[in-house]
Amino acid sequence: MTPSNISLLLAVFLGVAISSPNAFSDEHGHGDSHEDHHEEKGPYGGRLLESDNLTLEVTIFEKGVPPEFRIYPTVNGKAVSPAEVSLSVELTRFRSTERFTFQPKGEFLQSTAEVGEPHSFKVTVKGSYQGKGSSWEYDSFEGRTTIDGAALKDGGVQISEVGPVTLTEELRMYGQLRPNSDRVLHISPRFPGVIREVKSRLGDRVQAGDTLAVIESDQSLARYEVKTVLNGVVTERHAALGEHVTEDDELFIVSDLSEIWADFQLFQGREVTVGKSVTVNIDNTLIPGTVTYLSPYTDRTDQSRLVRVTLPNPQGLLRPGLFITGTVITSEHPVPLAVTRDAIQSFRDWDVVFETDGTVFQATPVTLGRQDGKHVEILSGLTAGARYVSAGSFLIKADIEKSGASHDH
Repeated sequence: MTPSNISLLLAVFLGVAISSPNAFSDEHGHGDSHEDHHEEKGPYGGRLLESDNLTLEVTIFEKGVPPEFRIYPTVNGKAVSPAEVSLSVELTRFRSTERFTFQPKGEFLQSTAEVGEPHSFKVTVKGSYQGKGSSWEYDSFEGRTTIDGAALKDGGVQISEVGPVTLTEELRMYGQLRPNSDRVLHISPRFPGVIREVKSRLGDRVQAGDTLAVIESDQSLARYEVKTVLNGVVTERHAALGEHVTEDDELFIVSDLSEIWADFQLFQGREVTVGKSVTVNIDNTLIPGTVTYLSPYTDRTDQSRLVRVTLPNPQGLLRPGLFITGTVITSEHPVPLAVTRDAIQSFRDWDVVFETDGTVFQATPVTLGRQDGKHVEILSGLTAGARYVSAGSFLIKADIEKSGASHDH
């Protein structure tokens, strides 16, 4: 976690620079309704809306049924027939508006449509009794908070738009960097003799034609030069001044490391082909490459095959011996709607994405589909172009939980 993220979390829990003025205020009362615990509650655990001659107790009931409004009317503290009350409710959600009509049922008015989750909205109620009308407005938010722009920036919160993405299936391989054997020169003397001069040391960079050592021949006593025909680095030296050597002795190894091999193990059941694109990960540095060689043989010990990627190394920064990983894309799946994996959080019993409008954030339940290492397909809950928290979503969740902007079902 970065220092800026830690700072924002401290701000979340200390209440600094962050506010949640519209925190959700509904919770279950008896009768399985959820209503504002800061407001006076009625006998059914609901919110009381009062006017001169009419009082409405608003509940959302969901015990054994999809969530529905059940609104109980009274006049001067006495129940009246629901059929005598005209009623409508409008819910202004984060991205939409819903209007509800009602029908009398027993002692209450029942909404004719389900109240979809999340129950986070601005509520407008209009009712009339015996020709006299009243209206009420109140906020009933859950999973919503407001965080100022400075805190968002300090916490590394990033915003993106929901849209199409190509999901990929990947194969990961493990291996090691090795010198390119086609660019490694093993240098031995032409004739037996005694080394009279050694001109190159281990690690020296040499050019084709450079003299590495001078040897005095046993037969002619004439001196001849041992030269390299390859540009590269002296990676091994076995020549010592005054030493007697023969044609079988290896004096130097010169390696041209401007091109290097990334060798991987491919195990049974997995397939790649020559020419396939590979992303090589070397100490978290990603280098693109292609498969240049696939061994026709299977290793007897671990039943793997050699997969080789040839990488350019003009600056010599890639060092033989380093352990590496390689990623091959084996298939691709375009999807119309997707978000980043970091966007997904759990809230209540939902998977949610935090939508945003400026500094206001709303937890939106989503149905997830396929996913890869970076993105998750969205099957329902979000629309194309919706702005959402693509990085730092755990900070938004922490603020909502801190502010109590949730309720239990």
